[in-house]
Amino acid sequence: MKKCKTLALIISSTLILGNVASAQSIVDWSGGYVGGTVGTETGNSNAPWGYAADNLTSGNDPIELTGISFGGLAGYNFQNGNLVYGGELEYSLTTLYGDDGQLGGHTNGLDGGSEMSVRGRFGWATGSTLLYATAGYANWSTSGFALETPETVNYSLSGWTVGAGIEQSFNANWSGRLEYRQTTYEMGVAEYPDSGNYFIGFDPKVTTISAAILYHF
Repeated sequence: MKKCKTLALIISSTLILGNVASAQSIVDWSGGYVGGTVGTETGNSNAPWGYAADNLTSGNDPIELTGISFGGLAGYNFQNGNLVYGGELEYSLTTLYGDDGQLGGHTNGLDGGSEMSVRGRFGWATGSTLLYATAGYANWSTSGFALETPETVNYSLSGWTVGAGIEQSFNANWSGRLEYRQTTYEMGVAEYPDSGNYFIGFDPKVTTISAAILYHF
């Protein structure tokens, strides 16, 4: 009987100590952070065109997009045990470029600009690692062009972005992460008056794979 009580005490103590150690091993992700990010981007877009903004039926000359992005981000985390959640603002410059290879008589496409997103994050912390999903609003301010004229017009493309990532804590203040996101922009239309007064619409779908270094306050 005495041995059973001793064994039960040992098991109970082990479980308690294990739970304490497990709780202590989870990194505290709560608080604010800032960081720098760099990534590769690929995508594609329809490019319907016509002679009225609401009647793009003359043709569709799709484009393929490739580029890199680099910028900064800031966010804030809340934490409840293993559960980590919060919000993030990211701003990047991009070299994302693609053209239609002169399918419609002019070489039209999109070239570079800046990207912005406001996203929520929801994750699960284990030890010093955070696995998370992210989603929110995205905007791409870019230039459309007709090379032969030459002519450049501005597009402000809005849409939604969704993805997932893994973040690793290095110490109390620094972490690094890898992230995968898919961004779908709604159709944006602009007029090219110097190239025959036609309109072109673009609705890019962009895949971004990025790495970031973060400083936590």
